[in-house]
Amino acid sequence: MKKTANELLELKMRFPADSNIDGAKLEMVVEAFDDKAVRKDLEKRYVVMTWDRKSDINGVSAQEVLENRDDVLDDGEIVLVMDGDQVLLFQPHDPDQPGLVGMNSKKAKAYGNQYRDELVDQTIDTELVQEILKKAVK
Repeated sequence: MKKTANELLELKMRFPADSNIDGAKLEMVVEAFDDKAVRKDLEKRYVVMTWDRKSDINGVSAQEVLENRDDVLDDGEIVLVMDGDQVLLFQPHDPDQPGLVGMNSKKAKAYGNQYRDELVDQTIDTELVQEILKKAVK
């Protein structure tokens, strides 16, 4: 991952002043970090799908979910973002509309993909910071 001098400085400034980040090591760690490969793996790991209203959600039966959530509409798609069998996002209505408005499959997929992409970006950022802490601290 190639970063400009300003981007490296901004990254270094995210750490406390007393964290002893070695500037040269920081640059080496950042350049060696393969964000494209990490992104590809994460995009496979975080799966976007619509809920069939029959499958359990994180160990809770579909019937319980439907009975106990007041934001689940009778119509419209419910989008899930999954990490293995763990539901990270359960979105039963259009988040861009006021009130409870159902989503068609196109909107549900678009929102799920947007959420997944943001999650991927956050995870990449976290993994990069962890690499810096492991390898660039004096």
